[in-house]
Amino acid sequence: MEEQTSIKNIDFRYLIHHYLHLFWRWKWYIFFAAPLSVALAIMAVSYLGLTKKPPLTATVLIGVEKHPNLNIWNLDDLYLNKERLLLNRNFLENVARSISLQFSVSDYSRYDIFDSVVVDSNAPLGSFSMDIDNFNSDIYRIRYSNQLKGIKDQVIKLGTVSLLDTLDLKGIHLYFSKSFLQNPHSFDFSVRSMRSTIDNILSRLKVSSPNPREQNYFFSVLLEGNDYPLVTQTVNTIADKFVESNLSLKRRKMKETLVILEKQLEAAEDQLSKSKNDLKLFLAQNPDVGISVRTQLAMNELIRLETGSMENNNLTELSHDLKNRLSNCSQEETERLIAEAIAFLQSNGNPSASSLQLSFTQHQEEKRNTIGNYDRNHPIFKEIDNKLSNLKAKTIIALDSFVSQLNKARSDKHQSISRISSRLQSIPSKELQLAELQKRQEINTEIYSSLLIKLNETKLSETGQRADVFIMDYAVQPIPPSPRSQQINALVMILLTMMAITLGPAVFFDFLDKTARTEQELRRLIPYNFLITLPKIKKLRSAKDKTNKTKDKKQKKGLLLCDSERFSPPFIVELFRSLNTKIQLDLFNETDKSIAITSLNMSEGKSTIAANLALSIAEHGIKTILIDCDIRKGITHELFNLQESPGLSDYLYEALESNNSTLPNIPVQKTFNSNLWVVSCGKHVDNPQKYLSSTAMIALKRRMKLQPFFLVFDSPPIGLATDAALLNNLVSRYMLVVKAGHTNIINLCKIIQKDFPVIEKKLLGVVLNMGETVNPSGYYKYY
Repeated sequence: MEEQTSIKNIDFRYLIHHYLHLFWRWKWYIFFAAPLSVALAIMAVSYLGLTKKPPLTATVLIGVEKHPNLNIWNLDDLYLNKERLLLNRNFLENVARSISLQFSVSDYSRYDIFDSVVVDSNAPLGSFSMDIDNFNSDIYRIRYSNQLKGIKDQVIKLGTVSLLDTLDLKGIHLYFSKSFLQNPHSFDFSVRSMRSTIDNILSRLKVSSPNPREQNYFFSVLLEGNDYPLVTQTVNTIADKFVESNLSLKRRKMKETLVILEKQLEAAEDQLSKSKNDLKLFLAQNPDVGISVRTQLAMNELIRLETGSMENNNLTELSHDLKNRLSNCSQEETERLIAEAIAFLQSNGNPSASSLQLSFTQHQEEKRNTIGNYDRNHPIFKEIDNKLSNLKAKTIIALDSFVSQLNKARSDKHQSISRISSRLQSIPSKELQLAELQKRQEINTEIYSSLLIKLNETKLSETGQRADVFIMDYAVQPIPPSPRSQQINALVMILLTMMAITLGPAVFFDFLDKTARTEQELRRLIPYNFLITLPKIKKLRSAKDKTNKTKDKKQKKGLLLCDSERFSPPFIVELFRSLNTKIQLDLFNETDKSIAITSLNMSEGKSTIAANLALSIAEHGIKTILIDCDIRKGITHELFNLQESPGLSDYLYEALESNNSTLPNIPVQKTFNSNLWVVSCGKHVDNPQKYLSSTAMIALKRRMKLQPFFLVFDSPPIGLATDAALLNNLVSRYMLVVKAGHTNIINLCKIIQKDFPVIEKKLLGVVLNMGETVNPSGYYKYY
């Protein structure tokens, strides 16, 4: 409802009228700027390619496998930022070579012309053009240019279009499409360097990162371009190559693991075979030697303890290795190694692993939130790095504690082994020797069995191995906008550019303009009563005036409307009569018939309007005195071709010097109108406030009112001096003169309301001088 009400309150009629007048004032600028704006708009449309295919994006989604047990991804050594492999130049070079991206076609899609393209390393770099002969459309030429080599439009192949199926150049093998062969045409293509090709891909390729906080275990790969089929093929090839590269890396690591396990198994098999042979040889040499039940139990316990001690040694070595890598790692590797250490402690049942995992998860979430909300240079990142350093220190302490536990367990095992070994020393030497051989064989058998199980598990994993990343959704070819919509966009662009260049400056300066040129504008800007609009007055030169140029030169250029036929517009006299009527009606009940006319600044027509208003009042038979109170720069005497002195300043000076003992005569001067007298400004003085606020000025007003005179005071501008306010006790009303397109209305209102409230209280209204008016000359023709 509020929006509807505000729209209803908009004065559309005023806005239309206002901007029509505004653009008419700027007509010559608009006339010359319009052709220029059209040319610039067409150039902008051409430069921005608004009529061509716009660059669109093809997107492929790649998912990431999540580890089923841990709260971290199973990304091996590429745990963090694995998707950054997509921005690797070697990887992109492999993609570019697989689909010959160093080959590009200008203004057409590759597959509009070719079914397939093969470019090898022998292809010359540069630009090519296939030109159909203008006179014989069955003849084509292949031209080659290379600016660096100084080659331009060199013909390297000439052939027949009707026999064209494939095109073989040096290092370039092109297979044309059926649609092109049915309608052959000229086109340009080029071969770029691989570095330039990769730079071009990187400038248009965007890769997002997974966001586990929002359970988004995938990342997107976006590629932008104008050749929509090729862009789609490229981004899908990037995704396929990425998954293939990931799987290849896992398989290579798996093969390395298999080689190591096979070597370990071979060594364990040799140890087992040797221990079996030693036991077999001993039994052959000592067939009567046997092991008692008690000895056998002791040996089993000894085997268990020594096997456990070996496992402790392996865990201790792994712990030391993790600690050393974590202590000496870079800032970028810290998170990955902390995650690896936590996973190691969890798998071995360390109680501190759960609290470390919780702290690590909180750190990751806090870091993701911070990255999304703050710049990388913000101090909060330093705080996050400090927290990670503290977590790193806690993880190292947990590893040390785990090693201490392992050492204590190994020490306990060694003590138990020593006790059992000391007990076994009491049995016969042959029985002890047999027990040692059996123990060695059982330990070697267990080691061999453990390695064989790991080897078989690894081989089984290799057969069913898959990449830990997968394609969730292949990219589909973008749908281009219709040619009609592109044409509409281009037309809108041209129109907006034209409006911005031709009409923009006018609207901008109009927004900054604080003046008024019409009645409607003034009414909207000023909170005071509007009286009338006076047009610009022009004096018509008659034949008599032309022959009397010397006399005209002596007269002031200001205009007195004593004869309406000598002025343009002819109805101007009627406007002053209308203004006089409004003033007379307002002062009808006032005994003191007086008014002060002022303006904001000089040269706004205040004195001319005061003189013509006084003349209009006098023509109505009212005795009128026009007093020029601008004793700094008064010009009223020039308008009436009278003497400047004696005038008001002379009278006030003489009155003040005489101490009111004998008042001087009032220096009124007669004019050509028997009802109008003028008091000129007199000699110019530097301190007019002293005289205008004096008792002599009040006494002058009192003497004039002894007879029924209508007093018109021509006051100095209020923007330059306070003289107008000093007349407050001498006048009944004030009238403001505003010059169209010149007076700053905002400043005028501020000065009146803030500095001269006494003027505001007695303000009759505002006159717009030299304003734009509706021509009423037809109405006044009968005059």
